[in-house]
Amino acid sequence: MVLRLAAAIVALSNAVLAAQTPAQIADCKVFKVWHFTGSAEGWRPDHNVGPFTIKNGVLSFTNIGSDPWIINTDFGSPDCSKYGRLGIMMRASVSGQNQVYFATDNSKLGEDTVVTCPIRGDGKFHFCEFDLAKLATWTGKLKVLRIDPVNGGSQVGAKVDIDWIALYQAPARIAMGKPYVCRENDAAMRCRALSSSRPRGL
Repeated sequence: MVLRLAAAIVALSNAVLAAQTPAQIADCKVFKVWHFTGSAEGWRPDHNVGPFTIKNGVLSFTNIGSDPWIINTDFGSPDCSKYGRLGIMMRASVSGQNQVYFATDNSKLGEDTVVTCPIRGDGKFHFCEFDLAKLATWTGKLKVLRIDPVNGGSQVGAKVDIDWIALYQAPARIAMGKPYVCRENDAAMRCRALSSSRPRGL
């Protein structure tokens, strides 16, 4: 009886987790998804970002100066060897470059701990995926995540809406003619930033 109850609880927990996992990473091993259902869930404006607002599960803010960023240090200490991707579903009022910085117990925030992904300022939600594991500095326990949204000439005054952020490990995938992982030297597209319908309407 006890074993059956435990199995039922595990099955229910797995079902709840599956329901909360965004479709874009449904086949991934997920450490955490920040859904912003009522709070910023540890994320905070840290430099040249206006106050956060949260509505309908969307985190919104405005860049109020150059080199803006938001930061999170409150998510435990996941093992970098087990989770190598960060995904963001977001939209922006202007085009630019999103940057993700990280710090671990082996590496400090710096130019050797950053991955870049473009974002189109067309007012639509896009999925941006950052391959953090490609960097040699992605080792040890993760301590800090920093997102620099919409860097570029039009960054000041840019409005940003984030539907969700997730840390996960992706399985191997093959897509003919469309590389899945970020490629810093690919002039056409440094990483996947696909248009996507947003499941939770704004």
